[in-house]
Amino acid sequence: MRDIEKGAGCACALKIDRLRGKANRTALERFLGINPEQAAGPSLPPPSEAFVEVSRRVNPRLILAPTALRQADAVSQARLPLATRAAYALADWAEKGGVVGETMSSYFKRLAGVEFAETGPVGYSYQAFFGEMEVHCEYTKWHLLSGKRTNRDNALRIHFLRFEFKDTVYVPVFFCGPHPNDGDYKAKVDIPAQG
Repeated sequence: MRDIEKGAGCACALKIDRLRGKANRTALERFLGINPEQAAGPSLPPPSEAFVEVSRRVNPRLILAPTALRQADAVSQARLPLATRAAYALADWAEKGGVVGETMSSYFKRLAGVEFAETGPVGYSYQAFFGEMEVHCEYTKWHLLSGKRTNRDNALRIHFLRFEFKDTVYVPVFFCGPHPNDGDYKAKVDIPAQG
């Protein structure tokens, strides 16, 4: 927690204040160029645009799988702002190497209003490549969610993971959209060359 308060070399370090989660969201939105007075309304970009924007901003840490955003904007209207805020929170988390001085559950709930889960009926087997070389493979059920007791179309799910390669933390995002059908999926991500 002290590292985050001091900045710890992170471009968008936010002081953790569990009592003022909204203030932290507002600070994050300001950093990301979102007008906080309009952030709850239609001025937020669609989730697909937000994910593309933040993946470029924190390149190479946040990596989008080729199919990750196919259904991102199909999220129900009520959950679109949550999906967009989750994109910003994931980028912030990736930029900090996944070390934020609090549990992942409280971090994502505070910044984006979504829950974090490590289990569920959907899993991803993925491979990470650096050039032609496979550098990481794993199976995960990690996801952010909103809408547990609703139909699939009304539920938001964002599947992702964290791994390290060559002293850098990467956060691949495999899926963003309405709750996918239960089962196991495969994904491939390419680690961009650092220039």
